[in-house]
Amino acid sequence: SQIGDSNVGVVQQSGDSNDDITLQDGDLNYSRANQFGDENVALETQLGNSNFSFTQQAGDLNCSEVFQDGNSNFNTTTQLGDSNNSMVNQVGNGNTNNTFQSN
Repeated sequence: SQIGDSNVGVVQQSGDSNDDITLQDGDLNYSRANQFGDENVALETQLGNSNFSFTQQAGDLNCSEVFQDGNSNFNTTTQLGDSNNSMVNQVGNGNTNNTFQSN
């Protein structure tokens, strides 16, 4: 769901039983999730303004959760292979995170 102005949420899914939930409350937030495989889960919560999150999952049974509370936070999460789990919490302003998981 989106509350605010000029928020963007993009989801691309290929495979079976992939799930994405995006919540944006603020302005100018951007979230994208690409899921290739089966039974992947991506959760993105953006509270504030001008936050960016990109999640890429290629494989099966991956789980990614991103929580951004503040302004101008940046996150990328890449999960390659199967059964990777990631949780990112960014509270405050101007935080940067890049997570890469492969197996």
